[in-house]
Amino acid sequence: MVVTRHFIFLFFVITLINSSAAFFCERGILYRENNCRYCLCILGILTQCTGFICSGETYYKLKICKIGKRWEDDCNTCVCNKLLGQVCTVKECPDRAKLPPSPARPPAPQPVSPRVPPPVPPPAPPPAPPPAGSSAGSLIPSPCQGQCQPTEPPTTPSPCQTSCQPSTPCPSGNAMICINIH
Repeated sequence: MVVTRHFIFLFFVITLINSSAAFFCERGILYRENNCRYCLCILGILTQCTGFICSGETYYKLKICKIGKRWEDDCNTCVCNKLLGQVCTVKECPDRAKLPPSPARPPAPQPVSPRVPPPVPPPAPPPAPPPAGSSAGSLIPSPCQGQCQPTEPPTTPSPCQTSCQPSTPCPSGNAMICINIH
């Protein structure tokens, strides 16, 4: 009979220590477990708790509070009650660093990278000279080809000299346009 009592007592003590040892705490601080019992932190683990074993293992530090006051403790809400003192919800809080920003919490600052200007396209190739042996007639634009091509000589002489100048880009490249210079 004595062995049975010692076994039951030892089982109860091991259960108390085991239920509290999973939570590492600050030495000398009083904690509350699931709003049902108080535990004192000794040597970094909760070893001295009052009352019976609570279901679950959610702990929070007890604070000196004013009766009727409410506050947030991580993702839990706490209230100071005249009968029980500090009572908090016992939700398991997710890691805040992984949560998307909320209106109450601004986004974390991101590192700023230097702005790199967009690449500059290479210059358009110069216009090709007229083929050897061709007549030196007026030039007309060759759309989106990047050059002007000679045409048949005009029947009447022109008082203007003709030359090619770059124009606005075409969908497939730069175009040249022929203008008259007086």
